[in-house]
Amino acid sequence: MWSRHSSLRALSLLMLFLLPLLLVGGMWLSPLAFSPVPWPDDSAFYFVAKELFQWPPQWVMLPQAPFEPTYRIFNFNTMPLYPILIGIGRWIGIDGTLPIKIWPLLAWALSGSFLAVALHRKGLPFFFVLIWTLAFCLDPELRWASMLLRPESLIGLFGVLLIWGLTFGFPKKWNPRSWWWDPVACLLALSAYAHFNAIHLVFPVLLTFLHSPKRLMQIAGKTLLYLSPWLLCIAFHFSIFCQQMETQFRRFTYFRMRIFDSISHMARGLFQGLGNPTPWPEELQYASGFLWVLMLLSAGLVSA
Repeated sequence: MWSRHSSLRALSLLMLFLLPLLLVGGMWLSPLAFSPVPWPDDSAFYFVAKELFQWPPQWVMLPQAPFEPTYRIFNFNTMPLYPILIGIGRWIGIDGTLPIKIWPLLAWALSGSFLAVALHRKGLPFFFVLIWTLAFCLDPELRWASMLLRPESLIGLFGVLLIWGLTFGFPKKWNPRSWWWDPVACLLALSAYAHFNAIHLVFPVLLTFLHSPKRLMQIAGKTLLYLSPWLLCIAFHFSIFCQQMETQFRRFTYFRMRIFDSISHMARGLFQGLGNPTPWPEELQYASGFLWVLMLLSAGLVSA
């Protein structure tokens, strides 16, 4: 029989798990889910999924082929996990402008649910975790980013699981075994299959295992094993891959990231401004400075 304390704890964990799902679900069904203009990147994933899940299946990006003709042959602009997820969803009826937003929103909500439950299990008081969860779910920047049909929220979910595992350890049943399984490599590969910008998750892994080169090599080898189907596609279409990467990286000539140009850019660069109707208030720089300090301290603690 459960004690009163055990029952209350189970109830609090259930509430913390459901709260992000309910809040994000409410946003999904509210006017907050409205997009005033079509977002070009939505088509980059949606139509790739559509072409993949029809006969004959093709891995192409037709909407952008007028700008890069090789996209009609093979697409190296998007990784396969997210279009596959969208394509499977369309098979079971998750289609249309509003329904397909469930994928990024669900990933965002699950990140909040996992962190809320995990933090409470680690001993943080219920009301502290509740306040944090509300802040996480009501953050307008996270909401805006998760309303787009892009994989960053999914990468965020994998990243949350990865950082938590690196910090507090993975469950025993996730422990590396045999020659083929490693939870760190698996989460890195899943993130990479979601999109290229998951490369930032490599850095906490490097910091964590900086003093264990053998473990780093094991993770690298198994990550490459998991990514081998995509690497074979690159080898088979190598000239197309090089041409498309040249097209992609040419954009940086015009859209250079300036976050490290000055202290002011570093302060503003942590907060996404793309799509905001008005600039962020100047007071946000204080929060940015605090976050930089926390990140540097965290990096030092992890690598120690």
